[in-house]
Amino acid sequence: MRNACLITVALGFTAVSSAPATATADEVIEQIEAGKAYYAEGDLARALTEFEFALNALRTRFSNAFMATLPGPPALWSAEKPMLETGAALFGAGVMVTRRYLEEKGEGQITAELMVDSPMVQAFSAVFSNPIMIANDPGLERVRLGKMTALLNWDEDRRTGDLSLPLGGRVLAKLIGRDLDDKTILVQMMKAWDLDAVKDVAGF
Repeated sequence: MRNACLITVALGFTAVSSAPATATADEVIEQIEAGKAYYAEGDLARALTEFEFALNALRTRFSNAFMATLPGPPALWSAEKPMLETGAALFGAGVMVTRRYLEEKGEGQITAELMVDSPMVQAFSAVFSNPIMIANDPGLERVRLGKMTALLNWDEDRRTGDLSLPLGGRVLAKLIGRDLDDKTILVQMMKAWDLDAVKDVAGF
């Protein structure tokens, strides 16, 4: 079944591969074409290998596109390079990219997380849509961000918290802060996040 799905996906790129050639060859199209040729010859093992290389290359491009949507640092903060969290696979299928931010004149730290097509996104969405569960937790607060609503979990004494925003049932944008003077920076940073770009990459 898995082999059949890979072959079906690859053959679906026929229209793309027949487009005019660009100056630089596309490795994904080359791998798909090689896989199709092996499949036509009946060499299923080599066809499967080429299709898997193509799928892995697509996943890499997909992840890189999401990493590019992570927000820049707020004023007086610095940002590290975005990272692909390969360990996210332990929690099921999907992609998770992160970026860490450091306060330049303080001890504050914020981590931006973007999780896509993971069972954890669905689990959070169930909590987010349950007003009774939110009302029973005094640490939770709904925050309006224009037409969207995020969920803030803030501990005043520990100066830690996180702000989570589900998008389209498939994506979860999250900011996790520690050693913060107040929760305002999380809200401001989420408002500055280009979530439309996230939606474009996710395809909705």
